[in-house]
Amino acid sequence: MTGDGTRAPAIRAVQTRTLVTLAAALPSELREAFVRRAGDEALQDASRRFALAWFPMAEHMRLCSALFDVVGRDRFLMMFRDTFQATIETPMLRGFFSMLRRMSDDSGAALLRNAPRIYSYVTRDAGKLRHLARGPGDGVVELHDWPSREFAYEVWVTGTQGCILGALRGAGLGDSVEVTVVDHNERAGFAAYQVRW
Repeated sequence: MTGDGTRAPAIRAVQTRTLVTLAAALPSELREAFVRRAGDEALQDASRRFALAWFPMAEHMRLCSALFDVVGRDRFLMMFRDTFQATIETPMLRGFFSMLRRMSDDSGAALLRNAPRIYSYVTRDAGKLRHLARGPGDGVVELHDWPSREFAYEVWVTGTQGCILGALRGAGLGDSVEVTVVDHNERAGFAAYQVRW
């Protein structure tokens, strides 16, 4: 809770833990730069958290911003793709994605329809996602109300893009998927992602 009795934005700790684990595998120069920026104590704290616990978004975004600054946008995007794909294999999401792959003729469309539910399960008070169907193999995912006055907008928009990529790969769609930021408004905490598979 915050001082005014509202809940503070948060993310499931598994996301932060997995990202920290992937960052530990970076080449030594990048890994050391990330540890210097993020702080060893903060990284150890993130690594010890219970996977389903809520991790404060402020701490998560501080670590993400440090990583973004060290590795750059493109590598950060791929790390978030890999982070979410690894998260799919945890008990938190494994059952959902297994069912999605088995029961849907179009796992991409089924995944995008469920994107708002998945987002609200993984984040708390951090905006919301909306899905707009466009046709076979084509859709849009919109991020609304991201608290961009509090947290790094570009870092979150890029991380979310990576998570959508990872989710689509986890749904069995392989490397042929494309997720492109096609619209954004930092003040409104809005971004739109064109998704093709």
